[in-house]
Amino acid sequence: MKHTIGNWEVSNGRRILGDGFYVDTEKELVAYCGSKNKAEANARLIASAPELLDCLKEALEWLPELGVHNNSPTLNKFKQAIAKAEGNQ
Repeated sequence: MKHTIGNWEVSNGRRILGDGFYVDTEKELVAYCGSKNKAEANARLIASAPELLDCLKEALEWLPELGVHNNSPTLNKFKQAIAKAEGNQ
């Protein structure tokens, strides 16, 4: 499963889905988070997801080189998060 490529940005405004916070690229809508309560925080978390996924994948490569055991609880959490993000869970 692949996610939408490009920089995910948060915007706030009125569109067809209504007022609220949107996450999109230059070409396509990624998510609409509404306008109430924690909508902006949710939109910002969603927008950061591609970078966070890349960071986890990178960490899985170099943490074992620093002596972190491949089956450590931390690396297992990283692997589970990557699997969830990629639809492999």
